[in-house]
Amino acid sequence: MNNDTTKKLGEGLSNRHITMISIGGVIGAGLFVGSSSAIAKAGPAVILAYLITSIMVFLVMRMLGEMAVLEPDTGSFSTYARKAIGPWAGFTIGWLYWWFWVLAIPVEAIAGAEILHSWFPNVSVSISGVANLYNNAGFMPHGMGGILSAILITAFSFFGVEIVSIAAAESSNPKQKIRRATNLVLYRIILFFVVSMFIAVSLVDWHSPDLQKYGTFQYVLMSLNVPGTKLIIDTVVFIAVASCMNAAIYTSSRMLFRLGTRSEAPQAVTKINYAGVPAIAVFSSTFIGLVCCVINYVFPGKVFGLLLSSTGSIALLVYLVIAFSQLRLRHKLEAAGAEIPFKMWLFPWLTWFVIIIILSVLAYMFFSPAYSYETTLSLGVTSLVVVCGLFVTRKRKATRAVAMNLD
Repeated sequence: MNNDTTKKLGEGLSNRHITMISIGGVIGAGLFVGSSSAIAKAGPAVILAYLITSIMVFLVMRMLGEMAVLEPDTGSFSTYARKAIGPWAGFTIGWLYWWFWVLAIPVEAIAGAEILHSWFPNVSVSISGVANLYNNAGFMPHGMGGILSAILITAFSFFGVEIVSIAAAESSNPKQKIRRATNLVLYRIILFFVVSMFIAVSLVDWHSPDLQKYGTFQYVLMSLNVPGTKLIIDTVVFIAVASCMNAAIYTSSRMLFRLGTRSEAPQAVTKINYAGVPAIAVFSSTFIGLVCCVINYVFPGKVFGLLLSSTGSIALLVYLVIAFSQLRLRHKLEAAGAEIPFKMWLFPWLTWFVIIIILSVLAYMFFSPAYSYETTLSLGVTSLVVVCGLFVTRKRKATRAVAMNLD
């Protein structure tokens, strides 16, 4: 794997910075605001949805870690897709990832604004302990379909752990940091997601309308009669969404910078300031996010809702591309007799296991009336970007051919 980066970013990120960026990218509106929707879809079986997604994401991170340790790169999986599948794949996944995180900026900003401007009355409900796991229509009230529906929401919530492979490229010892972060990711996501959901659905009635009204964690604390619940939750969630918005700006700007270094985005975004930061890429991504905030304010629930729907399956598509990239690159490396210091376990069986899970969820999304609109829109945007990628790739080949003929 050869690095084609033409401009060097700074190397000032420490282990603490990388850890906080990756955690900040995950723990945002998806966990605090979206978890109640996942509970509504699956009931107490939401625990299984979070557990399945945790395992899937951990395996994806192991695949990504295998590639990233060999070649730390700001473009991360976009660069690996380019090498494994083709330039059009790197172009497509890079722009789709940028699009996702640019739209995450206004999502977190809007969630933070709603927290600041919302006031909830105090309520008091009784608790039945872990009996809530099997009372109220049972543990799996909506069957396997409910779990698959919840996985769609949880996948959105988990999206962001892969930022470690992007952030590590701006550290002094990226290979070591990627190893460490990849090994720790499972414990973090189980602690933050699976354990917290187990506690939540154990303590409260999962189909209470107040769960959707107040959100998972506020409703749990209100059920426990914790004083100052509103202030506690508002403070925690506001900090979380602000942190996630910061991670979104960081991630989108770095991916845009990497696209620029490959001449797949305007060259202006590759400009680096004295601190080693791609300032124009940061400004451009932030500006697009700000425009989306304004659009949501002027046309509430319309245009921005349409844009947000276009990201419905991007997280799963990114994970799918990571799996296919690792599958192809691993075969190439083994055929060449190359040493692989950080390997995916039980290759290729676990890689194919993840691919089958992702394809199953995407198929369920496509054929489910509740998600077919978002899936179709996401696939439409993906197809458009693929066409652009093929056009750019073909044009570049033609230009190179002309140059060679002239020589």
